[in-house]
Amino acid sequence: MLSEAWYKHDLETRERRVHEFGPDRVPGEFVFVPARPEAEEDEGWLVGLVVDTVSDTTDFVILNARAFEAPPVAAVHLGHRIPPGFHGNWFPKSWAE
Repeated sequence: MLSEAWYKHDLETRERRVHEFGPDRVPGEFVFVPARPEAEEDEGWLVGLVVDTVSDTTDFVILNARAFEAPPVAAVHLGHRIPPGFHGNWFPKSWAE
């Protein structure tokens, strides 16, 4: 059984926080999305894909960066597996108009 976790290290306080994705769940690369243009550190969300190796499916997961250890704010279940290492591009809606 595979259990994947991420660790967040504060270099000033030396505090370590852990986010457990759960057994048999493998996160890909996440992207930080600031809450607003002038956002402070960790004021926003971490978004990315998490593969469930048992069901061979993927979830698009949104984490609150300030509540790193908490369960996801939201998760969108996809009915198929997106391979680890899959890259996408994120850009403001205004760029697509």
